[in-house]
Formats: sequence, structure tokens, C-alpha cells
Amino acid sequence: MGGGEAQHDDGQRVMRQRHMQMHEGQQRGDAHADLRQHQVLVLMSYHQGYSWEDRILRGLKDWGGHEQPVFRVEWLDTKRHPGSAHRERMERMLRDKYAGFHFDLIVAVDDIALEIAIGEALFAGTPIVFGGINGDPVTMIGARAGVTGVAERFELVRTLRLALALHEEVRHLLFITSADESGAGMRATIRQALAMSAPPSGIGIEYWTPQDLRSIEAPLGELGAGTIIFALGSIPLVEGARGLEIEEVVAFVRARTPLPLYTDLDAAVGHGAIGGYLNSGLETGRLMASMAQRILAGEAAESI
Repeated sequence: MGGGEAQHDDGQRVMRQRHMQMHEGQQRGDAHADLRQHQVLVLMSYHQGYSWEDRILRGLKDWGGHEQPVFRVEWLDTKRHPGSAHRERMERMLRDKYAGFHFDLIVAVDDIALEIAIGEALFAGTPIVFGGINGDPVTMIGARAGVTGVAERFELVRTLRLALALHEEVRHLLFITSADESGAGMRATIRQALAMSAPPSGIGIEYWTPQDLRSIEAPLGELGAGTIIFALGSIPLVEGARGLEIEEVVAFVRARTPLPLYTDLDAAVGHGAIGGYLNSGLETGRLMASMAQRILAGEAAESI
């Protein structure tokens, strides 16, 4: 009787051990399967909830029929925390968090993320796909190999032609852009586009770069007929506050003037912007995903 019970207990222990071994083996197999998946670090310049980057990330993850990689998303939060001190903290965080970790690809969204991806020694040699770049990507990339992506280029020439056809007696073009680095890149793009399009003679061109929207509230109401407004970029309501998204900037301007109003992002249509040839965060993300898939399949970034 006692011997039978001992054998029964021994059998249970063996089964439990086998079950534990199988469970541990499954865990190891899952971990190895995860490691076999491509590892992609996604650097977002701003913060979760910023609609432009939210849409890009949604488009990026719309991977189609391909096997999706492991995305590790880091929000750098530089819109709410501008300045070199915060940027240096983010760079240290990335170095500490991912020291010794191998990524198959870096995705960089907007200018600051690309600057960090290129400048960080930890990511040297890792291919990069960028998107949403206002500045000159060629200048930013320099001699760094293995980089490709999508520059954010407002189709100003085509939109301006459309606007001039829709609105008679245009005498004044007003561009409202942010006072930060993104705004500087946008103004450079505007000047380049205007040089190419050569607007009709007699049309004045003006740039406003307000620190906050409250500072242009009264001037907006004083603009005369014959003015077309382009509102571009993220601008805070009051100085030192968070930058409003383009939908909010457009709504602010529309509430203070009935003049024709254009912008560069499709998200602002329905908030007071007329339309035109617009950038789409969602489509930008999908195009970046297509580039990423080709690189992860073995194609050189420089050839894309």
C-alpha cells in the first residue's frame, strides 16, 4: 500500500517536472521567435496625441500583408519641452535603455528625431527611414550612409495656382509660420517654391512668425481684402504654452478673419481651411512602411 502511494507521488512529480520543462521550453521558444522578428526603433520627435505624428505612426503600422516587425516607439516630447537640456536627457535615455541592443532599422519622424538618429553613435550603421522632415534632408544626412525617407513638402506651387484661380484681385500673400526650427524649415521651403512659381507681379508677400497666437489676434482682424492666408505649423496660444496643432491654429485664424485660408495638412480641412494639395500623415506613414519593408527584405536604403 505504502509502496504504491510512493510510486504514485513519484509519477506526479515527474509529470509536474515535465510540464514545467515544456512550459519553460515554450517560453524560450517564444523569446527566440521574438528575437527572430525584425526589431525596429521608432523615434517620434513630439508626443503621443500630436495628431500629425499619431497619423504617421498609424500609417507606419498599417503594414499590409507583410509580417510586422517588433516596433519599439519612443516619444521624445520636444514640442512641449524645447531646448538642448531636454534633448540631451532624451539622448542619454536612449543610450542607457538600448546599450548593446541591435536594431534592424531606425524610423525617425520629424527633424529632431532624424538629427538624433544620425548623430547618435549607438545607431551607427543601422539603416534609417525618415518622414516629416521640414529641413533639407541632404544637408541633415551628410555623409551618413543607409538613409532614405519622405520629406515633408507642401505643394505650395500647385496650391497657389489653385488659390489664384479661385480668388480674384489677390494683392497680398501672408504666411503664418511657427518661430521654432520647424517654422524656419517651412519658410525656406516656401521661399524656394515662390522662386520657382514666380507669382504675378504686384502681389506682396509677408511672413509672420509669432511667438504665440494672441499676438496676431488684432492684426488678423485688420487685414484687407485681396489677402490670402497660409497658416502653417504648430503655434502656442500664449507664449510658453504648448504648441497648438494645425487644426487648432487654423480654427483660431478662421474665427478672426473671413479671408481665404489655406494650410499644408489634410487634418485641418473642416476646421476652416479651404484645401489644396495637402500632406497626409497617414499616407506619409504608409509610404515609410513600404520603404521599411524593402530595407528589411535586404534592399539598400540608398537605392530607394
